Amino acid sequence: MVKAKNVYESRAEELNSYGTSYKTYGIFLKKDGEIIPLQHDVARNEREANRICNLLNKYDLEPEQARYVIEDCIIESYLV
Repeated sequence: MVKAKNVYESRAEELNSYGTSYKTYGIFLKKDGEIIPLQHDVARNEREANRICNLLNKYDLEPEQARYVIEDCIIESYLV
């Protein structure tokens, strides 16, 4: 039996912080017909969230590995 491939996609989210609403993008996992939130509030820019998803999909990472990569990408964006 072939294992189901992990597919990551970004989705827009409306979040609220101390009464201020803002739009952000989270990373979601599509697997076996389910859509599972993997990480909320990853990027304010859709292009950046899609870049991360493309990286995760390219290497078909397992969700636990994907979380580490997402974290590294977020940290990297603050260091540059």
